[in-house]
Amino acid sequence: MLKEQYNFKISTKNIGPLQSLNFNDNFDATNSNKKVAIYAKNGSGKTMISKLFSLCGKSESELASYNSAKLVTKGQLTANFSFKLSPSNQSNKTLNIFLIKNGKTTINNNTDYIFHVFNSEYVKENIETNKYAPNDKIEGYVIGKINIDLSQDENNLKILKEKSEKELQDIKEIYLKNVKELDLLKIDKKTKEYKDFTFESIFQPMENISIYYSDLLAQHNSLKSLPDDFPNIQELAFQVEEEIYNSFDFLNTKYIKSQMAKEIRDDITNNFDFISFGIKKYASDKSICPFCKATIDKDSQQIINNYIIFLDDKESKSISKAKEYQKHVLLQINNIENLKGDYTNVKNSFESLKKYLPSQKETYLDDINNLDETIAKLTEIVETLKLKINDISLGIDITKKKEPLIKDLQLIINAVEKINKKISKINQIKNKIGEERLLLNRKLCESKRQETIFFLKKIL
Repeated sequence: MLKEQYNFKISTKNIGPLQSLNFNDNFDATNSNKKVAIYAKNGSGKTMISKLFSLCGKSESELASYNSAKLVTKGQLTANFSFKLSPSNQSNKTLNIFLIKNGKTTINNNTDYIFHVFNSEYVKENIETNKYAPNDKIEGYVIGKINIDLSQDENNLKILKEKSEKELQDIKEIYLKNVKELDLLKIDKKTKEYKDFTFESIFQPMENISIYYSDLLAQHNSLKSLPDDFPNIQELAFQVEEEIYNSFDFLNTKYIKSQMAKEIRDDITNNFDFISFGIKKYASDKSICPFCKATIDKDSQQIINNYIIFLDDKESKSISKAKEYQKHVLLQINNIENLKGDYTNVKNSFESLKKYLPSQKETYLDDINNLDETIAKLTEIVETLKLKINDISLGIDITKKKEPLIKDLQLIINAVEKINKKISKINQIKNKIGEERLLLNRKLCESKRQETIFFLKKIL
């Protein structure tokens, strides 16, 4: 007779005194000798193991009211028990029991065995009440019920198997229904998360659901509705007129006035741009007025000569420099005013586009907070330059305001760069919509799998 080879495993975690037990051994057994004996000193956990086997014979209602706390190691909240028998010529027989202290006890038994447990609890329930009298029909003294009838157990097993098969079929239908939902979304079946969503995977431990399937489905619909011709968002443009920084030293410097009569100087200063333009035109034809085309007489020639002398003077050159600084400052103010309007348009476009892109849902453009304050500081420089133009000999010291202005303009530059990075990123995502769709589909598959696991935990 060929010997049968068996592998016998028992493992526990947080079961009474058996906080961590891993027993694994092989043995030969014939039809007349299939016995395994486990022995240990008192209090080491033998009874605990027998109590775990006895749980397999309890009904669902009995399990629901069973006090698992007496099996769980003191100070622990959960416990696990695993029994595995591997015959050489048959499929593995496994029993797994998961206990939550003062909570639900879960049993997964695919051994097809009925476990008859004869421990101290059995004696108390069945033998003690009979005053420990042996049964006349039993040869020798064997602890057992007065009449051991397995027909009820066999019937219970049949009912249990039929119920299990029905539950398994119901679970398969739930699984197939959920997979069909993903198929209706036209998710590529080669996607890793789709392939991982197997029937076996829904019996794995549940993970935390960070985003619910219904929310992801709403994102999927938003992404699908993105117009094909949605334009790229234009990045913000901003530059600093660095010449304005030199105006502080210019304002603080006192320049010598022209020796011309005050009336002539005031006339030229008040009409400086007009006169400067006219003298440039006059240089090409000194006999005709560049504006009215009339012949220039001697008196007019004298006035023009005074203009030329003044414009060639240091005062004139200083006024010209002041006006140049003023032009740069006004240009900077105009740049900031344009930036304010451009930012409003960009922000509105950004908010519209991100509604279609799930990965950008929580992305926001930061405000540029110091624009009005910077304009006020620049306006003050413009007014100060006006005073300097009127009296070039004045030394106006506002150098202490230079560093705050530099700081404000740098803050604007930093804010614009940060905003443009986000604009560039969302444009790239929009233009590579396939990658965004793949990322969302992966999340949909995993969320549906976790949702299925959660649903099964509720109904089983």
